[in-house]
Amino acid sequence: ITQLLKELDGSVLRDKLGELASDLMYSVPDLAIQLVEQEGWTDAEQGGRDWTFARLSIVAAVGKNSVRDDFAEINRNIRQRIKDPNALGLSMAVSLLVGNYSASEVLQECSKLEQPVQRLALLRMWTEYTMRPQDSGDVIEHALQLAIRTTEYTPIATDLRRLATPLPFLPEMEKRRALVGTFDAQKATIEKLGPTEDYVRLQLRLTHAQVCYDLEAATRRLLEVYYYVCDVADLEVQAACTARLVAAIPEIDPDCSMSDTREISEVTARELEQRLGVLLGSTADHFIASRNVIKALAKNNPGAAVALIRSLNTESRRDDALLELFVHALRQKVEAVPLKLLAERLDDFVDPDLKDQAL
Repeated sequence: ITQLLKELDGSVLRDKLGELASDLMYSVPDLAIQLVEQEGWTDAEQGGRDWTFARLSIVAAVGKNSVRDDFAEINRNIRQRIKDPNALGLSMAVSLLVGNYSASEVLQECSKLEQPVQRLALLRMWTEYTMRPQDSGDVIEHALQLAIRTTEYTPIATDLRRLATPLPFLPEMEKRRALVGTFDAQKATIEKLGPTEDYVRLQLRLTHAQVCYDLEAATRRLLEVYYYVCDVADLEVQAACTARLVAAIPEIDPDCSMSDTREISEVTARELEQRLGVLLGSTADHFIASRNVIKALAKNNPGAAVALIRSLNTESRRDDALLELFVHALRQKVEAVPLKLLAERLDDFVDPDLKDQAL
C-alpha cells in the first residue's frame, strides 16, 4: 500500500484524501496520518488539513472500543496535530461521546482546551449523553465550579439542567447531596435567566437525585415545582412544564414513597388535559403549540403523547407530531424504547416520506 501511494499523483490523492485516509485508519493508521501530514498543504489550505485530521480523529473515536485497542492513543496523536479550534472541538466532542471515556479521561481531555467556554461545552455534552452516569460525579463537580468561576460565561437553566442529567445515578449519597447543594446555590439566578421549561426540568432532576437520601426535602421540592408551574403565565410554556411534571413523577417516585406523589400525579394529569384543551382551542397551528408537550411525554408517557397527536387538527400536523414522537422516544437506552407502541403507530403516517424518516 505504501509503495502504491508513492506512485500516485498528488493531485489525484487530494480529491479523495479524506476518504482514503479514513479507510486506511482501520488497517494502517500510521500511514493514514503520514498521508495527511505529508500532503503539500499551502498556508491557505491548513484549514482543510485540520478538518481532514478531525475526520480521522472521529474514525479513531468510533473504533476505540470495537476495532483496535490502540485507537485511543492514535486519537490523541491525531488531535495534537489539529490547530483549528473548531476542528479540534468537534473532534474532542465526538471522541467524548462515543469513546466510552471514564470521568478522569474526560477531565484530562477537556483540560487540553484553552478556552473555559469550550471546556464547559464539552462537559455539558458529556454529562447529558454519557453511558456511564454512575461515574460522572467528579465531572459534574468540576463543570459546576468552572461555570461559577468563568467570568465571560453566565450559565442559564439549560446549561445546569444538562450538567445535572446523570445526578440521580450517582451511587455516593454524600456526593449527590453536595452537588444538589451547589446547584441550589445558583437557583435564584437561573430562575431569572430561564428558560422556564429547563428550570423546571432541572428542579425535577434535583428532586430525583434527592429522593434517595432526603425524602422530606424531595417532597418539598416537588410541591414547589408544582406551584411554580401553576404560576407560569405563558399557556404554551405552562403546558410543556406540566407535561414534564407528569412524565417525571413515575421516574422520581415509582412506588409513591413521598406523601404527596399520588395526589400531585393525578392533579397534574388532569391539569395537563385541561391546559392542552385551552391551548389547542386558541391556536390554528396545533403542532407548533403542542410540540414541546410531545417531546416531554415521548419517553416516559408515549401513550399520552399518541392521544394528544390524534387530537391535532390536520393530517400534516399529526404526521409532523408523530415524527416528533418517534425522534424523542428513540433518544434513550434501547431497553427503554417503546418499540411495540412505535411499530403500531407506523401505519398512522399519511405522508410516506415522513414514515420513511421514522423508520
